[in-house]
Amino acid sequence: MAIVAIATLTYASGGTSGTNTITFTNVTNVALGQIIAGTGVSTLTNCYVVNITGNTLTLSSNLAANAAGTYYTYATSATQTGTNILLGKIAFTWKGTYAAGTTYARQDVVIYNGSSYVCLQDSTLGQTPANLTAYWQLFAQGVGSVSANAGEVIYNNGSGLVALPAGTAGQVLTINASGFPSWAAPDIRSATKVKALVSNGMGQQASMYRHNYVIMNDNSVKMWGWNGNYCLGEGTTNSRSYPGRVAFPPTFPGALKIWGNFQYNGICIDTTGQLWTWGYNTEGQCGNGTTTVVTVPYNASANASNSIYGKIVVEVAVGVGNQTGNCITVLCSDGTVHCTGYNPYGQIGDGSTTNKTNFVQNSVLSNVIKIAQTRELYTAVAAVTSTGALYTWGYNGDGQLGNGTTTNSTIAGTRSLGALASKFIYDISGGYMSFHSLARSTATTATATYSSGGASGATTITMTSVTGVVVNQIVTGTGIPALTTANITGGAFVPGIKPTRVVSIVGNVVTLSNALTAQAAGTYNFYQAGHSAAWGGGNVTYGCFGDGTFVDSSTPVVVFSGDNNPVEEIYSPNYDYPVSFCRKADNTWYVAGAGNYGANLDSTNSHRSSWVQILPTGVTTSNYITKVVKSGTGSYNWMAALDKNGAVYTWGYNGNGALGIGNTTNQQNGTIVKPPISIRKVVDIQTHSSGSEQNLVMLMDDGQLWITGYAGSYSNTDDRAQNFYTPQPVIF
Repeated sequence: MAIVAIATLTYASGGTSGTNTITFTNVTNVALGQIIAGTGVSTLTNCYVVNITGNTLTLSSNLAANAAGTYYTYATSATQTGTNILLGKIAFTWKGTYAAGTTYARQDVVIYNGSSYVCLQDSTLGQTPANLTAYWQLFAQGVGSVSANAGEVIYNNGSGLVALPAGTAGQVLTINASGFPSWAAPDIRSATKVKALVSNGMGQQASMYRHNYVIMNDNSVKMWGWNGNYCLGEGTTNSRSYPGRVAFPPTFPGALKIWGNFQYNGICIDTTGQLWTWGYNTEGQCGNGTTTVVTVPYNASANASNSIYGKIVVEVAVGVGNQTGNCITVLCSDGTVHCTGYNPYGQIGDGSTTNKTNFVQNSVLSNVIKIAQTRELYTAVAAVTSTGALYTWGYNGDGQLGNGTTTNSTIAGTRSLGALASKFIYDISGGYMSFHSLARSTATTATATYSSGGASGATTITMTSVTGVVVNQIVTGTGIPALTTANITGGAFVPGIKPTRVVSIVGNVVTLSNALTAQAAGTYNFYQAGHSAAWGGGNVTYGCFGDGTFVDSSTPVVVFSGDNNPVEEIYSPNYDYPVSFCRKADNTWYVAGAGNYGANLDSTNSHRSSWVQILPTGVTTSNYITKVVKSGTGSYNWMAALDKNGAVYTWGYNGNGALGIGNTTNQQNGTIVKPPISIRKVVDIQTHSSGSEQNLVMLMDDGQLWITGYAGSYSNTDDRAQNFYTPQPVIF
């Protein structure tokens, strides 16, 4: 209100306490809405004039007294008319960091978890800010309640502030499909880097006729080369001189593993465990219910007529060789085995000799952890269970079933003869006409009691005593990853888990080859390791068993007997002119079998029936070999090895430059070959070939792919169809 009086009035009588009218001697200059003050008028309630009748004023409030005297009227605005304004506490008071034991008044401001809050009620005590809005209200948003970790990014997700966790080295900040910030790899052209090579190789069929597949960094599959039988899976039979995409549908979740079956089929397990097939299908091996060629990938897992429907496929076994007459055997995560395709010798395992165009489950088998096949056409199939039992079925003309006969079998049967008697079998590998297995003894060599000291994820465990325990024994017990346990990696079942063994002993502390999964006390059992057996055909000429003889056997014969340096991997991956190789616990590798072109490291090109160590110049115990691959059909054998430091060594046949050493000279000892990028290392190697038409591919640690060797049908991606004699980059 104004501080200057507009009019003065003299009151004599007539006003009554409790009424709102008062009569003056005159009301000159008085107007409606003016505030009035004087004896008997309550100014605290902003009493103002609401009516004038002659000298009688009607007020907005009742009189408090009726004393005579002088009264004043004051100017007021229209917005003030009739309004009571309670200003109360008109300033905010900063109280610093919130303390639970402090009593706060209305409009006190505190800081809590990086944000500031204003108090809404007097005498507020013990009410935490940000939790009870009846006592506190957000005054200024901070980030302490949103993020407490270094490197996080704060953003609004539409409901409030949230933290984006810090990214990893090399990532960039981008926007995801929801419109929110996210970390991603640097923006590059999709699928230009290779993630994985084909699964053909150690323990698998190595021959692919003039073509190849790779899995890219976006989990797509690219291919190039020969395209007969629609084996490239892109809808035509045109050979391709540059990598193109296999024509999976847009809903394809991405590839986990992929195989090539010579010049006939492509086979893929996707990231969800579904099986895809394409190509040659005359015997029904694509599992689509027909014998019509499949031009682009077909999802066999989506067909309810297939026994794999609704299951997760984890492994595939395909025949070693270059003929038609193929069946495809798969292993599922529930330990079941399923097969489709060619079946005149009972290789489907359903008791019949009729081809199948849909996958059929093997009703005899359960809890299987590993499968393998021999050659195409005359196929024998093997399976190992989690209980250490070996089953075989199918063709047996060369004793491949290991049951002491040469009679075919349409039903899987257990095999425990000869060198496999009283053994716990945990691995199997199929070759051209034979099998190799790995086993441990079933008799306990030593026991030890564990009380404390082991932690989940650790590789050491402290026993109360370790009497009778020696290095390289296989160990089982509570908390040890056992052969009976499915290994889970990235959500996917991995079959054929290798046994945990003793690496070293220091006092009562035992170091293991696999990390503990639990730390429960109990008794642990130790077994003699390294028993290896072979059986079947091919040994009579080539010595591919490695047992020191040139004799075929329908009963498993000893290759290695358990010792302090047991065999941990053994393979015979090629077609005819078979060569086998193995890795022992000390990471030394050995080869036996056909000696053509010095592939078995024999300078006279003679066949070897006994193992000789693979030891290229430059390989030592510190840069030991980690992988060996074999290629070539007919007599054109050659091999390549990868060491721990990323160097590659090649030897054997080199007529088309597959050894990558700049010439076509055959080699009888490992010669180092490496793409000309000194700062990069090779992380994986693979071959694809037929006869003398051979290629070596090398995957680098940055996803680049290099290739050397034969050019027919553009198998080395050269559009001039010219051989490469040194490694050249594959351009995606």
